Amino acid sequence: MNFMVRKLDCMYGQGDELQTEFSTVKSLQHKNIISILGYNDDNNENIIVYEQAVLGTLDQHLTDRSLTWVQRLKICLGVARALSHIHCDIIHCDINSPKIFLDKDWEPKIYGFELSTNILKVGGIAFFLHGRKRMITNDVIKGVIDEIIDPHLRKQANAQSLALFKHITYNCLNRQLVHRPTMDQIVKELEDVLELQQNSIAPHEGASFNNLKVDFLKIPLIEIKRATNNFHEDYSIGSGGYGIVYKAELDVLDIQSLSSMEGTYKGELPKINKVVAIKRILRREDEQDKQGFLSEIKLLTSCKHPNIVSLLGFSREDEMILVYEYAFKGSLSDYLRNNNLTWAQRIQICLEIAHAIDYIHTDMEGKPRIIHRDIKSENILLDANLHAKVADFGLSTFHPLMQQASTIYTQNIAGTMVYMDPEYLETGKYKRESDIYSFGVLLFEVLSGSMAYDAIYLAKNETGLAHIARRRFNEGTLKELMDPKMIKEDVDCNFTLNIGPNQTSFNTFSEVAYRCFWRKLKSSVQPWKSSSRNFKRH
Repeated sequence: MNFMVRKLDCMYGQGDELQTEFSTVKSLQHKNIISILGYNDDNNENIIVYEQAVLGTLDQHLTDRSLTWVQRLKICLGVARALSHIHCDIIHCDINSPKIFLDKDWEPKIYGFELSTNILKVGGIAFFLHGRKRMITNDVIKGVIDEIIDPHLRKQANAQSLALFKHITYNCLNRQLVHRPTMDQIVKELEDVLELQQNSIAPHEGASFNNLKVDFLKIPLIEIKRATNNFHEDYSIGSGGYGIVYKAELDVLDIQSLSSMEGTYKGELPKINKVVAIKRILRREDEQDKQGFLSEIKLLTSCKHPNIVSLLGFSREDEMILVYEYAFKGSLSDYLRNNNLTWAQRIQICLEIAHAIDYIHTDMEGKPRIIHRDIKSENILLDANLHAKVADFGLSTFHPLMQQASTIYTQNIAGTMVYMDPEYLETGKYKRESDIYSFGVLLFEVLSGSMAYDAIYLAKNETGLAHIARRRFNEGTLKELMDPKMIKEDVDCNFTLNIGPNQTSFNTFSEVAYRCFWRKLKSSVQPWKSSSRNFKRH
């Protein structure tokens, strides 16, 4: 077989570089980390035998103009995925372009772990890295980053793709360690950069259906302005921290017809005139507007579920605009406050939300695991038939496919405070169970008919409804929290079946909601599944 041989100079004086390289690489299984076939330390030769990487190292190709922008992005993304994989336990300590091998398909392979250290020793290493970064200040990088871009690449790169890549680079070089992104964040952002670049290229034969679908969803800005009378306030139906939402009629892609055409795209696309919701995203200094916009497109085009809102189109001509199916009954939060729902209707809505969360939390072909990160009643929409649609994926993230651990670490805590998992707030670790905690808060909102941030709850505890619901459950006084609109008493003072719950139904629902708050218990992972039969029956 073909292979590569490397002789270590052992220039660092530790004497154990060979063993460190061999044992570290052998313990790491990842397609972007080089494989070791063997080693030889006779007569202090310190020789390592690797799998072959026929294209040599990355530094040999950086001046090669035949290396396209897309290829460079894929290389960066591969390296980032490898670093994300090792950062659960290991810090490489010597990442540079000569330490990146390239195979015949330009797939990057990290090597050179002879200086690597266990993450438990991160304190000393972090200080060392911080000292090196001081050689290049943030101001210097920000000032010259445009000047150092290869003009040849500038012609190839999509403007938004290049801008986001520069933003990632700048953040990585921040002089303050705590302000640098994690590798998980970098992987996600580089995936967005690559997708932006690939989607700027016209569809071609052999392109994936999802990529074609993204391209098909583009709507000219002039059509959106025409539908909203240039975003006139009469069309506005709501606003938030990320944008203004408008209601209008618009010709959009017929998603159902397109799905039946999968793999057979020819000629004109099927369009349909519909009432839609148009979100005009506001610009933000922290770049969350761009990240949220790209996340929504990426996540919603990968999801196909009746209880997840459908993305019908988008525009990124000067503005960032998302077009969704319109929810005629509005958000669950608004509907709970302003209308009465029977117990059966509330249970059905909760079940549909649970099905949607279970779907996004599950790996399947064409869709990796997704963590929503902002489950709350305001992000649940209701269609004309009161069917639930989980919406607002701007803070959501794909769980890295190659990452075995169920936990993702972040330095940027995001979400809505009263719905957030206390463990996530304390540690910066989020996972599927973090969504489930938020779902538990939502269940108690449905039971009480009031919002988790209601002033009456916040006056008693800053965590709002969650704290009150837990206390009442433990005291056995949870019925006092029930929505008064739902309770009608008959002559025997029992709950009526058509409006409020019977006792067994109430007990089952309360137990499921309470179990969503359990921490570090296996049975809390998907509490609705174990009780779903009773949940439906009662």
